[in-house]
Amino acid sequence: MKTNSSKLGHGKKIPASVVLDELRTHLINGHYVHGERLLETRMAETYGVSRGTIRSVLQELSSEGLVEFIDSGSCVAVGINEKTILDIYDLRRQLELKAADIILQDTNNLCLPLVKVLANYDNRHEDSLFKQNSILYTIEFDLKFHEAFMFCSQNRPIFVAWCSMAPVIRTLLSINVNSDYWISYEERFYTNHKTILDYAITKDSRLLKEIERQISAGVENSVRQFRTIRGLDDNRDLLED
Repeated sequence: MKTNSSKLGHGKKIPASVVLDELRTHLINGHYVHGERLLETRMAETYGVSRGTIRSVLQELSSEGLVEFIDSGSCVAVGINEKTILDIYDLRRQLELKAADIILQDTNNLCLPLVKVLANYDNRHEDSLFKQNSILYTIEFDLKFHEAFMFCSQNRPIFVAWCSMAPVIRTLLSINVNSDYWISYEERFYTNHKTILDYAITKDSRLLKEIERQISAGVENSVRQFRTIRGLDDNRDLLED
């Protein structure tokens, strides 16, 4: 069991969001091994926060699939591996392609929720969250955009299914979106989402291929970043673990 996993503790109280981000990073990079028990009291002391705060953080991580509460009430690490990454993207691909197919068939659907989300991105430099943390803003925007896309399908089961897996998608985005990514990708990030919006509005069948392309790129980037985080050989086969 790790005893002082954080450099942020030492008795100084920090925001729950910071605790959440650091623990998520530790679980992704393998700092906690699968099945390792996570002690709330010890973590609370490490971070200088209450046990209630730690419990809330662990519950959020549980919704992301990174930890698991067992019958005794204890919490253990689950973490993530390449197969999980591939499985998540496969399900996301199926949901988004089905939503896209529905949107393409509805000629009266102007996808106004998507228009609104992208308009907010145009004004990102005025947003307080963007000013504080452009990476976190990017993650939140991406989630809001694709949630709006699912909503535009007007298919409740698809929308609910996507929302239920959104916390796990957030984990993958936290792997992908780092400072180097943002510097090189800010404008292309906008263009990619604008392309989806344009195809959806004009009912262009290229929407399906564009979703496939972007998800394939996401898979490749997630696996590459994951291997970098874990210090793994990037030339090995995808499912070799």
